[in-house]
Amino acid sequence: MKKIKWILIGSAVIVIPLFMAFVSLPKAYFLSKPDCNTKVANMIHGTADFTSTEYQKEVIKLLKSKESDDFRYFFKTFLQEGEMVYMVVNFRNQQQCFDAKMKVDKWDKLGGMRKTNGLSYPEELYEVKWKIEVIKDKQELVYQDMHAIID
Repeated sequence: MKKIKWILIGSAVIVIPLFMAFVSLPKAYFLSKPDCNTKVANMIHGTADFTSTEYQKEVIKLLKSKESDDFRYFFKTFLQEGEMVYMVVNFRNQQQCFDAKMKVDKWDKLGGMRKTNGLSYPEELYEVKWKIEVIKDKQELVYQDMHAIID
């Protein structure tokens, strides 16, 4: 909504446009980053090699009983494996911390980030939404959406 305020100074009229804007900040925006306990990640998955098939299977098992809102997300890198593009993300909460590959097909919010592989973008990705899908007879973690990137 645009409003205009008129101010009379002497015989001159000054027009000042007033803009009302609403900025939506994610719920974790002002919270400090949870510590990452890699011992816990290694105990859960037995290895820290997030590219291995076994590791990804364990991540899928773990995430089947979780919701997107159970974690905060920190960008690591993008990977190209054949025709598929993945975003490697650190999943983190008070109990767990692990990296996972997330298949990306929707680039509306991530396109610029992909071009620079995250360089000069914020580390935390807010309110990431994901789901588990079967793709080519394999369960995959798939990116759905997230809060707009905040610089």
